[in-house]
Amino acid sequence: MALHAYWAGSGLPDHPRIEAGADAWYWGVPLPDGVYNTLVFADPRDLRAQRGTLADKFHALLAASSLLPSGTKARLVGPVQATDATPYLDDECVTADSIKVGDAALALDPISSSGVQKAIQSALAAAAVVNTLLQRPRAQAMAQQFYRASLQESSTRHHAWARNHYAQVAARRPARFWRERAADATTPDVTAPVAEVALPPDMALRLSPGVEIVELPCLVDRFIEARPAVRSPDLAAPVAYLGELELAPMLRCVRSGMTPRDLARSWMPRVPLRKGLAIVQWLVARGLLFPHVVEPAMVERRGA
Repeated sequence: MALHAYWAGSGLPDHPRIEAGADAWYWGVPLPDGVYNTLVFADPRDLRAQRGTLADKFHALLAASSLLPSGTKARLVGPVQATDATPYLDDECVTADSIKVGDAALALDPISSSGVQKAIQSALAAAAVVNTLLQRPRAQAMAQQFYRASLQESSTRHHAWARNHYAQVAARRPARFWRERAADATTPDVTAPVAEVALPPDMALRLSPGVEIVELPCLVDRFIEARPAVRSPDLAAPVAYLGELELAPMLRCVRSGMTPRDLARSWMPRVPLRKGLAIVQWLVARGLLFPHVVEPAMVERRGA
């Protein structure tokens, strides 16, 4: 549950504040009109166990935080309110004659702070899905599959991110609030940046054995169309495009033993050499390409 209220007055923070409490977390957000929004995210079971009104519970929780600095002279603007902040995914997000966007289809854990961004992304994707449903009725099933899969992938990815954030606090604070939300936080931290690698120009490369090329529905201009996508255990999700470039045809050019320059040149003239070398580096950093090692037995046979 999210308990929230707005404040006005002097001494209020002019920057957002996020804080982990003993069994809740806090978010303070200054708004353009000078009002300050304070939010407390707590477990409904803990809230029910506390005595007093909703406002009493909110003030007690807020007092345990630093959202309102000492010396602040502020007053509440409006009542204390509560809303359900549980993340969810609507299984019926798209049908033959309806589509849901934003929070109607997918709600993320507030700790991600990505709800507005994801709502806009879902609306942009929904526009292409609707266009496909209206203009290309034979692609109805594919368009619906694309929309469901894209929302499911977002839900799964953000759920893993949220678990990792909760786990960082749970390692120091044993309260049930943190432990339960950190449960099964065993997935790799996909929020960590991928380290770029230095590629010797004469390094021989090969395609990772875990790479697959599969046909998947993709957003292409104003429609949903089937496109080859690259799938790998090292990728959080299949990738069909790098910018405006289709990735699968580029990987089909890979031959074991090619150097970064050989591979980049195979993509010319569509891809300039410098950009091609940067893409090769991206592929190596994400485990799609590996150094090609010649087996000793092969060297002996060649020598013979």
